[in-house]
Amino acid sequence: MKILLIWPSVKDDELFNFLPLGLGYVASNLPDGCEARLWDGVIKKEPNSGVLNEIALFKPDLIGISIWNFNLAPAREVAELIRGSYPKITIVVGGPEPSGRKEKIFEVIDADYGFAGESEKPFRKFIEIASKHGFQHKSVRDISGIIYKDDAGVPVCVPVTWESIEDINYCDYELIDLKGYLDGGYHYGMHSHAIRTAPLLTTRGCPYSCEYCSARMVNGRKIRARKVESVIEEIKELHHTYKIDGFNIIDDNFTFYKDYAKQVCREILKLKLKNVSFNSPNGVRVEFLDEELLSIMKKVGWECVFIAPESGSEQTLKNMKKKLDLNVVAEKIAMIKNAGMKVFGFFIIGYPGETEGDINKSFDFARNNDFDYVVYTCFRPLAGTPITDKLEAAGEWSGTGAGGDYYDVAYAPAGLTKRKLKMLRLWGLFRFYTSSFSRLYNAATTHSLKRKLLFIKKLLIPSRSYSE
Repeated sequence: MKILLIWPSVKDDELFNFLPLGLGYVASNLPDGCEARLWDGVIKKEPNSGVLNEIALFKPDLIGISIWNFNLAPAREVAELIRGSYPKITIVVGGPEPSGRKEKIFEVIDADYGFAGESEKPFRKFIEIASKHGFQHKSVRDISGIIYKDDAGVPVCVPVTWESIEDINYCDYELIDLKGYLDGGYHYGMHSHAIRTAPLLTTRGCPYSCEYCSARMVNGRKIRARKVESVIEEIKELHHTYKIDGFNIIDDNFTFYKDYAKQVCREILKLKLKNVSFNSPNGVRVEFLDEELLSIMKKVGWECVFIAPESGSEQTLKNMKKKLDLNVVAEKIAMIKNAGMKVFGFFIIGYPGETEGDINKSFDFARNNDFDYVVYTCFRPLAGTPITDKLEAAGEWSGTGAGGDYYDVAYAPAGLTKRKLKMLRLWGLFRFYTSSFSRLYNAATTHSLKRKLLFIKKLLIPSRSYSE
């Protein structure tokens, strides 16, 4: 069977720093006998109409599209183009948007099937059944997480079964053209000396109930770990084949199982890699950091630890249902600093119910604690999250939004405007980075001039995805 996987083209240079990692995982776990190809509009820098030429040449039996919040509109465009020229080809969608929207995904994109949650094993089973019996065989309706339309045309989503990830193959880096991304300037994470960086996944899952986060829908509540041996093999391939010297562990909860995290770090040390750094840019839970773990992370090559208090306002944290004792944060920051690493803080502003006073508490909390870097992200409603469901029910948010750039201000709580939030974000960043020489130096020396100018542009000029 021929399968064409699609990473839609987007009009945003910053999104070059998002790899189609999920499609690489899907491809590496397909059954024998499948021929998979990726059309990547981002790396090709082509309009989405270019996918039609690829279909004409490859003649696939099935199309698979990865859909995130930021590429929802381009993905819809791709599906419309394919339907118009190749109406008989089966279209399957997966990723965070189908995982959040579930049955409602067919309201925003014309597809035959979708998959909620992790797709490596369910999609493999789907292909195995379709290869023998065709795409319309009713047995596909029993697959974990599949989204389909029943005989009456009513959308149905089968509940997701979260399986072990010990036996899945890691990403097919050749298929996603990691070399092409690297040669084109791909660089992600906080690495002072690394030239070539790559993502690395060791665990999946999040047991927490933060109402704004989609992690549970995409990867489930139970944290499941890959075999350490598989992680080490992946590191070796990335380092030797692609000359990676900066690794980004993109887990949502890398430090949750401290013994596992320590074991991974110890095995990395045994590789005796030279001039290599590691990072955890999605953040770690501060509660699970201890001196032993931080010490070994430093030895492995961590330069900076990312943590996510999200707010300095107790009321906002309560509204978010984020269980975090702010008093613990200062203690853990000191522990990180004593281990010889810097600290990067993530904060969300403009959360539903938040006031300007709450936002200023976040600014004060960041400035008064020993953070080296911070970023203030304006709250964005993500499909299927509890807070988004509440906003939709109250008529404050449309579930058919077009997605958008993650720098955009998508929503403003009562009493604030999007313009006001933009100004507050700029003011908060200015206050933080001018509060000490070391912070100002960090801002001036981190990332290239091109990245800094792009960041400033994003802060000041909204994309067309969200209007004022």
